[in-house]
Amino acid sequence: MYYLYSSTSYIVSQKVRGASKTFIKEILKDEGYVYNSTKTFKIKSFFRERKTNNENGEEITLKEKVVSFWAADYDAREKHKREKLEEKIQEYLENPSKYKASNRYGVKKYLKEIEIDTYTGEVEDKKTLLEFEAAKYERDVALDGYYALVTSELEMPDEEIIERYRGLWKIEESFKVLKSDLEGRPVYVRREDRIEGHFLICFVALLISRILENKLKNKYSIKRIQESLRNATCRFITNGIYSLNKQDEIYRDIEKLFGVSLNYRNIRIEQIRSYRKEIVHNIKK
Repeated sequence: MYYLYSSTSYIVSQKVRGASKTFIKEILKDEGYVYNSTKTFKIKSFFRERKTNNENGEEITLKEKVVSFWAADYDAREKHKREKLEEKIQEYLENPSKYKASNRYGVKKYLKEIEIDTYTGEVEDKKTLLEFEAAKYERDVALDGYYALVTSELEMPDEEIIERYRGLWKIEESFKVLKSDLEGRPVYVRREDRIEGHFLICFVALLISRILENKLKNKYSIKRIQESLRNATCRFITNGIYSLNKQDEIYRDIEKLFGVSLNYRNIRIEQIRSYRKEIVHNIKK
């Protein structure tokens, strides 16, 4: 993602995975990092030069500042995602027949297909086996939680560079959430008061989503939180009894957050109302 402050000033995110070995080595080198008091965040910066062409096609040398940082919450979120990734890798290693183009997203770069004759051991078009590329996987694990920004602002403090980037990114991401996940656009009403009402509801939904995202320590994206809540439905059975279904790990974390539990297959409406009062009371605190 690229942010331009003027015709010559910019802040751009630098992809760490897939970068050059020299760049990765510098990012992982602990020398130069400054930690916070709780050791949950560290930051350092260094300068680099690179060749590029100007608007006239002439080669020039740009001097840039690289701000590298690691955050424990980002690391934890990526490690959490890896738990399911590792399960999927193990599943494919044990059952190579399940490794198809339609369902190998996210694990493809860590698995190598080999055609082998299991009787002679020769590589032939007989049976597909999978080889786990452990070195590549461990390298990516080591980079969990690390991010890098590159800027032309050589004198700007490191923390200010991060804050400016986060602020601009958060605004842009919020508009994307409003448009897609919260269906802010297109608008299917015409009267001005109804258009205002539509966007008011969308902005309130965005606020609630951001609060949940923050309370859950950014462990899940807004899209995943919404999907979890959307799938956690209940069905009326009879005499004030409802059946609850599709409650996943995100829903369970939200329950813990508000100190309630709806881990029941069937529940009475009175109990649901009681939990609602508890949640409202906890929010007001």
